Amino acid sequence: MLSTILQSYVQYGEKFLSWNMTFPSGKTYQVNMVFPLCLFVVDIQGAHKLVGMFDSYSQVERPCISCDCTFDNLDNVHTQCNPVIHDDMYNAIINKSKDELKQYSQHKLPDNALFNVSTGGWKYGIWGLCPAEILHQLYEGLIKYALDYFYQNLFTNTSRDKLEKDVQKIIKCCKNQSDRSFPKATYTSGICSTAKMKGKEKFASLFYLSLYLSTTESKSVYSGSNKSVQRSKLLKWRDLFDKTLYLHDWLMQVEHSIIDVEEKAIKIKDYFQQYKRLVKRQDGNGLKIPKMHELLHVCRDILRHGPPMNYDTCPTESNHRPMKALSQNTQRIKSRFEYQTASRLYEANIITTSYEANKTDIAPNLSLTPKQTIKSTNKFVVTYDRNTKQVQFQINLADQSTIENTDLSDIASYIGSHVFDKVTVDHLTCYSAYKRDNLIFYAESVRNRKHITNLSWAEFLWQYKDGSEDVVPGKCLLFIDLRNVTYQHHCSDENRYENEIYVLIQSLSKKPSQENKSFVQQCTICDGLYLVSVDTIHDGCFVIPDVGNHSKHVLYIDPRSNWVGRM
Repeated sequence: MLSTILQSYVQYGEKFLSWNMTFPSGKTYQVNMVFPLCLFVVDIQGAHKLVGMFDSYSQVERPCISCDCTFDNLDNVHTQCNPVIHDDMYNAIINKSKDELKQYSQHKLPDNALFNVSTGGWKYGIWGLCPAEILHQLYEGLIKYALDYFYQNLFTNTSRDKLEKDVQKIIKCCKNQSDRSFPKATYTSGICSTAKMKGKEKFASLFYLSLYLSTTESKSVYSGSNKSVQRSKLLKWRDLFDKTLYLHDWLMQVEHSIIDVEEKAIKIKDYFQQYKRLVKRQDGNGLKIPKMHELLHVCRDILRHGPPMNYDTCPTESNHRPMKALSQNTQRIKSRFEYQTASRLYEANIITTSYEANKTDIAPNLSLTPKQTIKSTNKFVVTYDRNTKQVQFQINLADQSTIENTDLSDIASYIGSHVFDKVTVDHLTCYSAYKRDNLIFYAESVRNRKHITNLSWAEFLWQYKDGSEDVVPGKCLLFIDLRNVTYQHHCSDENRYENEIYVLIQSLSKKPSQENKSFVQQCTICDGLYLVSVDTIHDGCFVIPDVGNHSKHVLYIDPRSNWVGRM
């Protein structure tokens, strides 16, 4: 029985579990298993029959496992639900009939494997040990339902294809950012196909959609004219996507303040109401499902069990797939289920081990290719022709291909007038990438002019003459090595650069506001160039071009660390 697994399994080493299983005949067998079945039994086909559950939540008066909320109130944020108490449930299981049990439990069998598990005097019993977690409630619940409704009900096939192409532009712009804390994903089947997406890919799609709905192009494409989606409606969805991103990052903290958790309970109710207004889910029971109602229990579960990262199944979900698949190759008979599943796992292990051993004998020298290390610098030379006053960029590789000055006229002009007029050398060693503290900053790429690497942005700590400091975002254009240069005699000490590596940047003309409720802000790049030491790099930064706007407007993405406080 599964109760035996839950109560007294013994762990051997790191992989194997062993437990004794007693059958009705009185015989006892020892079964070895890679992981306890209780971790995945609820996911397999036929699980309802296996653990004695009713076929549908609508058949049960109290479908939520941890509270007494009725089916009709599952999506009601104002309902006052009471937690399940172990003693009350135990008395109901022992004394109530099968029909009466519907009012108390999702399970119709009093001898269900999960009912007699000892929880060591925990007031709420096993029913209070089942908090909703990130993977199933958020990734496969809130986010999935919102995306499915957004794609299928707001757009026609033509406008959805247009959305797909436009968002792909955003995804391309997001590559090679120095700040890598933001979600990212590649969508082989398209961003509008959620069926085969992993949970984190669904989460990343919210980020990309929020960015796209902040661009100038989305404003012109979805203006409400020519039967397109109204801009005002899309802004409501963007706000929902933003709040979902904030909710996720707040939940994923490693620690929570008790006062903050109590305050967030009110904001989560407001979020739930906004979600209901936009997501009119029609599948199944709509939003009247325990998965959605458990959102209102998130703060209660944090106070009971700590941060959701303690019980998040995302890191280990993929480990259950082999067992889940093999458990379906059984007769699904309750009394034989554990034994048959163990047999299937044993057979699969024999086949896999034999195959690997045979492959090694055939090709004993076969080994995995080691991961390629990232090259942090790409050298090329800047040469100055003192007669023509031209600066030429030349890659420092065998093919000696060059970059036309016309492509980099602003950079060339700046280096000619601000650097070469001070030094005696006719060439400088420069870099198109710079690595620092596990952050990589990409400048003007010369590796392939057909596929230019996105230029990285960085946060620079600037000091002003009055002693004040400020953090300013800047776009990295070129890294120039000035460590071993000699200066002209006419160059005074105050006009000389320090012997270090410098970076040529373009900054934003106006610092983004930290008070903005959205994490995406439109900014303008200034016309001037600045040469600053790489030591002034304060942190990574995330800035992308404003798609659809051919001016110098960009979208500045607020640091992800600020998301938590906005929930």
